[in-house]
Amino acid sequence: SEQERLTRLVTFHFSIYNVVATQFFDRGGNLVFSYDQSEIGRRFEPGAVPGLADALAGRSTSQRTAIIADPRLAIPGAAGGGGSVEYGQAPTYDMAHHVAGSDASIPPGMARLNTLEAWVPVREGDQVVGGVVVWRDMSATAAALLRIQLSTAGIILAAAVALWLILRGVYVRSSKRIVAQAMALEASLKEREL
Repeated sequence: SEQERLTRLVTFHFSIYNVVATQFFDRGGNLVFSYDQSEIGRRFEPGAVPGLADALAGRSTSQRTAIIADPRLAIPGAAGGGGSVEYGQAPTYDMAHHVAGSDASIPPGMARLNTLEAWVPVREGDQVVGGVVVWRDMSATAAALLRIQLSTAGIILAAAVALWLILRGVYVRSSKRIVAQAMALEASLKEREL
């Protein structure tokens, strides 16, 4: 059907950016597209959903949040006809709401994901005609940032140890030289006194 083709097309293009869930709204707050097809047709009061209100007012917003979604949606190419996931048969689980509850309530194939929730206005010319929200899986980004932080910390630690060893060597050599010079001076003074 047309809805399934649209879902595959959107999923394919959004998967490049690790998007695991999305919703498209018209100007009146009607949900016109979602990976979860059971949500399509629901109406939200724009004032009750801050991100939607901002998008319909022409402003983009984002925040970190956690949702329950199918992590396979973030795999580029997985949504095509040859992929291992059939997105035309999307689960009826409400992926759009913030996670609450225990891991025991997560449906099969779904996972609790730390995401970036981004709301953007849809414009036609100068007029805002709707809003879109996407939830981007930030797991890979968070892991990369952690590796960068650990690498940076390791480099700083190695540099600090190397600097300490160099300065310690300078200190030890200087101390030995000062002691040797003091002893030589003392010996020289004793010779003069005699």
